[in-house]
Amino acid sequence: MHYGTLALKDIREHGLALLSMAVSICFAVYLLLKSAQLGAFSISTLEAVRKSLIMLFPLITFILGNRLIVREYLGKTRLFVEALPTKRYKPLLQKYVLGLFYLALVALMVVSISTFTSSFVDNIDTRRFLLILTKTLTIVLLYWSVVFCFSFCGFIRTLLYLLLFGAVFLVNGLPNFDETTIGPFALLDAQLFTYEREHFPWQDILETLGLAALFSIIGFAIALYNEGSLTEALAKPLSRRDFVATGILGFTLFVLLSSLYENFDKEPYNFGNNSVRHDDVPVSVFYIDQSYQSEGVRLLDAIALAAQHLKDDFNIKRLPEIRLALDDTLEPHDLALDDIDGILITANYVGYDDYQVGVLQAAVYHQYFTAVSGQRIYFEPYHWLLDGVARWWAVHQVQQTGEEQKNEILSRAVFASRLFETPDELDMANNWQWLADKAGYPSAEALAYSAIRYLVETYDQDTLATLTNRMLWNNYRSNSLESFSEYRFPFESRFEEVTSITWVDFQTGWLAWLEEQAKTPKINELLLQVPYFATDINVELDSNNQRWITANYTQTNEQNFEGGCVLRHTGMSPFDAEYVSLIEEGDEIACDQGENTHTVSSWYPEGARLYILLEHNSPLFHEPLRLNAVRLTSP
Repeated sequence: MHYGTLALKDIREHGLALLSMAVSICFAVYLLLKSAQLGAFSISTLEAVRKSLIMLFPLITFILGNRLIVREYLGKTRLFVEALPTKRYKPLLQKYVLGLFYLALVALMVVSISTFTSSFVDNIDTRRFLLILTKTLTIVLLYWSVVFCFSFCGFIRTLLYLLLFGAVFLVNGLPNFDETTIGPFALLDAQLFTYEREHFPWQDILETLGLAALFSIIGFAIALYNEGSLTEALAKPLSRRDFVATGILGFTLFVLLSSLYENFDKEPYNFGNNSVRHDDVPVSVFYIDQSYQSEGVRLLDAIALAAQHLKDDFNIKRLPEIRLALDDTLEPHDLALDDIDGILITANYVGYDDYQVGVLQAAVYHQYFTAVSGQRIYFEPYHWLLDGVARWWAVHQVQQTGEEQKNEILSRAVFASRLFETPDELDMANNWQWLADKAGYPSAEALAYSAIRYLVETYDQDTLATLTNRMLWNNYRSNSLESFSEYRFPFESRFEEVTSITWVDFQTGWLAWLEEQAKTPKINELLLQVPYFATDINVELDSNNQRWITANYTQTNEQNFEGGCVLRHTGMSPFDAEYVSLIEEGDEIACDQGENTHTVSSWYPEGARLYILLEHNSPLFHEPLRLNAVRLTSP
């Protein structure tokens, strides 16, 4: 009997199920692509391939193994095939090849769809397509080899799957161990799988192929040993003694894994001696040496005040550890935020005034509610609400400062709003990524603050409380069905349902209110000392094949101003998050008008994506004013 005849037999028997599974995979990939498109933090649609390999392919490979192998061996329908005049290994080899061929077709389909959608915004050449396809097929081969092997193990295959899952979970969760030193983990690396263009991971692929070959050989050995007697024995139902032994073994492994995982927990992050800690709330501040102790104590009281308000105002029973660390290599306006053992804020806080302290206090609110949401708040159309409320609460409820700080924030918001040509571009719910990308995060935060302040002053604080309670603080659903029921309606309709204000009316009223604020004496005085520029940014290739980043300014108002202009640049993917912080590569110069005010030698290779921004360092503002930002491709 030929391989083709055996394959046709399986296709007739399982074809409809395989076709249905392929259609389901297409729908799942479509959902992944829509998720990448609609998220407030845009990601590459190629990430859908990686997510498919992690979430979808293990499931469909498991189902495929059960259809092609397990059903025949448990139901003993394979006896008919074995009775035919053909060698015993041929049906096994045919099933192995058929299953692998089906999975390879599905993988090719997923990679092709993802690269096609990604090609509209990214440069997907043949090399990159083949690189991603090779990684995908290698992982798929490993999955199929494991399932092929375990499918011949009868009723104990469930235990083997649990053991394998536990081993993967254990390796992935080990602290102080880099799991990417193992081939399959390295191929699925969150950054390299999607964004690597040049390096071909030969070693990782060979290691993964070696594992796949090992499982395949074991699978064939089990199936062919002693004319299949081992597989026959494993396919028999488990006796009561087998169930008891399996249960004891599973429980023992669970206890062992739990105890090991507890030992892997890191000790709480300890600042050591050069730090001060508050007595009432879990707040500590680190300073480099004793000369900064007074600054540390001053900041400790400020952060503790914000933490106490956070606990009291929002009825929080237990606060996480809140830590502020000094790093004198940072610019005063730069913050590094992390969630190491709670909330960790790193800043160059020496000499901070009330405005900068307010930024730190807002960061406490921002990080707490980000952590509570499991980072999900970044992927929703109310990221602006988080930033605006955090800053408004720090300024108006915690500090209760005078008008100077509020005027600076509103002046920044007015300046940022004038960078955009139409009101639709200032739609913070739907354009937050692009808005923050162009205006810079401090200015985007100022816009969000001004919107919250408009809401409170025009309506009332109860409206803000209702909005935040419904859409921010308590918006963490317990399961996917609840999340779907919440987000199946557009943000605009949810906003109107909560506040009884249409989003269009709110947007129109807020922008009109913001322009009215610009006419007040203090804010108008600040704005009259700020330059407005039309800018032009390019990446050029000269006759010597040297690449240059150039930028020039044309002032559109006649005010005199102080401070210089800075060009900053970095390499990035077209799908990176909207705000790139701590960009060190810069060229600071006087804001002279004319051709090529900035001319910077570019070391970026051909085809690289660049993020280039222009800022004005005004002495009137604590943070630079973003003039423009673009994403360009190096020629």
